[in-house]
Amino acid sequence: MSGYRPALPDPPPQTLAALRDWMVAEGANFQGYALDGRAIAEGFAVRHDGQAWLWGYEERGHWREEGRFATEAALVAHVVAHVAADQWAWSHPVLITPDRQAARAAEAACLGKGLAVKADSIPFGGPDARHYRVFVFGRDAEQARALARPPLHGR
Repeated sequence: MSGYRPALPDPPPQTLAALRDWMVAEGANFQGYALDGRAIAEGFAVRHDGQAWLWGYEERGHWREEGRFATEAALVAHVVAHVAADQWAWSHPVLITPDRQAARAAEAACLGKGLAVKADSIPFGGPDARHYRVFVFGRDAEQARALARPPLHGR
């Protein structure tokens, strides 16, 4: 990935609201995280069962518990460490396209602005149908939005 790391909160958050505020301020991508008890198609989520705070992974309605905490503060401390280390939590797609040259141009434009960039390709619709992706991280997403209009999908 990019080597991007968000600035760690000081003081560390003690509540889910403070955790969310830190993530928003540092430019997190919430597509893979549900911190408010809502269901998520695929990603990490927080639940409370009336006695404990739960941290787990949900995929297509199936829940896999990964941690149980007696207090909200203990849960939040665990989640801060997890999210800070998860580069996908901070990634924002600038462009996803079948056009390799467009992806290279978007990557060069981001690099020209001094943004941390990750570019890759994935099979999309079959092994011979590659799509090229360009990502930036954290607060750099704001600067990158101006480079790609419309964002996300190219030709």
